[in-house]
Amino acid sequence: MASLSQQKKHLSFSALKQAISLHFHAIKDSRVQGKCDYSQHDVLMSAFACMYFQDPSLSELMCSGTIEPFHSPKVFSQR
Repeated sequence: MASLSQQKKHLSFSALKQAISLHFHAIKDSRVQGKCDYSQHDVLMSAFACMYFQDPSLSELMCSGTIEPFHSPKVFSQR
């Protein structure tokens, strides 16, 4: 029988991030692209991070050191 941590690997942040990212990429962005500073995918991923870490402010969450800043490829990279 697999250990509990092996059974719940699909619930890790990395696994959930990868799965939800695929779904977010599939959502059609109906906004006027010339007026957008951020991609819809990035906005949705930011909301996901706030919900996952149960923090209302993503900038405060990043400053707390709980997660790395978005420019770090370790957090929301698609690799």
